[in-house]
Amino acid sequence: MALFDRKKPSDDNAQTTLDVAVVDSQTEPLSEPGDAGSETSGRPAPRRTLDRASRDKDKALPAAASSGAPDTRIGESVTLEGKLKVRGDARIDGVVRGRIESAGTLEVGPDADLAAEVHAGALILHGSVEGNVTARQRVVIHQDGELRGDLRTPALQVDSGALFFGHCDMGGDE
Repeated sequence: MALFDRKKPSDDNAQTTLDVAVVDSQTEPLSEPGDAGSETSGRPAPRRTLDRASRDKDKALPAAASSGAPDTRIGESVTLEGKLKVRGDARIDGVVRGRIESAGTLEVGPDADLAAEVHAGALILHGSVEGNVTARQRVVIHQDGELRGDLRTPALQVDSGALFFGHCDMGGDE
């Protein structure tokens, strides 16, 4: 799981920083907390990648899937410019400018503001998206959602009160 959130500066003239924490269920620490070397250096223990057989054994209950949490979350205090590519599910509560690619479900929170070209497995929209959207499975625009751009998807649900400005293509493959 990748979490992005920005620390607010204590001084108005100070620069904000982006803290990135990535937790991958396919890696594990080399040493346990309390082992020699992990606490004495003040740095986190190094990580190693599990071999395929070990990973496949542990796939029965992945952490993110069991909790219902997305694989990646962009916090409400984050502004991201550029290309965001996510292998699994993602939730965006901040501001994104550029291009977004998500192999799984992309959920756009109610306060999110996207000016981006979006390619996703599915799109669940509560916030605002300005840009063209392609979803391989479906798009749901909730009553607090707004889409300004062309849409291509095989299935579309638009709740009462939702806003959609653009053209919709619901035919054929991508």
